[in-house]
Amino acid sequence: MLSKLEMVYNDIDKANIKIYDYHISDTKKAACVRTNSIKAIAIDKSQIKTSAEERTIITEELSHYETNSLYLIEFTSNTHIGRLNQIICEAKARHHTIKKLLPFKEMKEAIHNGCTEIYELAEHFEVTEDFIKSAIKYYTENCNLDFN
Repeated sequence: MLSKLEMVYNDIDKANIKIYDYHISDTKKAACVRTNSIKAIAIDKSQIKTSAEERTIITEELSHYETNSLYLIEFTSNTHIGRLNQIICEAKARHHTIKKLLPFKEMKEAIHNGCTEIYELAEHFEVTEDFIKSAIKYYTENCNLDFN
């Protein structure tokens, strides 16, 4: 049986996306790269501390491909429109990742079964605590859903 992290890597392989361990910057742990002939995800594994963090990050990068939420990094800081496009693409990929890794019904069920603390939910779903917080905010504020 594959781990949840291995399943993400399988999805990436099925999508014909190459993975490269590559240092991007001290503040960026991963990025999508697409040219006419290459689809790749660069991930700096030296900056990643846990398999939950790796699963969260790598799934979000895959979500950029699955939602076609790609942008040119060099244009994001130069123009207002470029920065706005980056924000939209990041939000679209993040929301897709939330729905993929933390479906609302499964989160609600886990909460009703006793996972009431952020760290418990993070351990249960094998994602980061920050990602759990982001999902709760997304479902309650953006989708107007209630976990009660």
